[in-house]
Amino acid sequence: MRELNERERDWLRGVIEDSENNMSPYACRNADAIREYSSHKYAGDLLRTQYAIDIDKILHSPLYNRGNDKTQVFSFYRNDDITRRSSHVQLVSRIGRIIGHALRLNTDLIEAIAVGHDVGHTPFGHKGEEFLNTLYHAHTGRFFHHNVHSTRVLQNISCCNLTLPTLDGILCHCGEKAFARYEPAPKRNFADYNALVENCYTKEGYTGTLRPCTLEGCVVRISDMIAYLGKDRQDAYRAGLKPCFRVRPFGKGTTAIS
Repeated sequence: MRELNERERDWLRGVIEDSENNMSPYACRNADAIREYSSHKYAGDLLRTQYAIDIDKILHSPLYNRGNDKTQVFSFYRNDDITRRSSHVQLVSRIGRIIGHALRLNTDLIEAIAVGHDVGHTPFGHKGEEFLNTLYHAHTGRFFHHNVHSTRVLQNISCCNLTLPTLDGILCHCGEKAFARYEPAPKRNFADYNALVENCYTKEGYTGTLRPCTLEGCVVRISDMIAYLGKDRQDAYRAGLKPCFRVRPFGKGTTAIS
């Protein structure tokens, strides 16, 4: 395979630049893709943005595959139709990219946050997380949260050396608490990010105060809620938990399940 000449390299650089020029002025720029540990390994990559590189790093992490065996909520061992974490993150990514495309945001960053946001999630859904938090706090006095552990798995255990906007979006993704308004926090550096992580470990309830510092992170947070609410209800229906559902009027001549 021959090496690209400078004209071809310029053309490929222009493709990425044109894509960024078409983004909203409120989108996270590729120039903001700083890493905690400087590396020139991917500096000359002509086909991928730094956030696209983050996506590949996450997907190729051995720990990413562990989502295949974790159910989303209902831990029914013999039911293959119950949603797994692996399919959940794909759905979050898809929903997020659709919203991000409509808003002209950085869809590579949205996908990177989405595919990595639940890498550190426990088995047995949030009940597993609560149980592990109780044990962890009893032994260490610190708190366990799956969003914090996701960043730890990717940054410290898998050594992915992800960009700050990706890590920030994963840390702040939790959609269990809905807000009336989704507005990004002020721009952060790695010192700010590391302080947030430590506060999550040491201050009870601190994770509930987190806000992503990018609009892309806000989109993933909303997409997470859309994805899990729809699938959780679908799984409950398949599991025979039909009393959880009722049919109500939804516009003229239609119905909706709630």
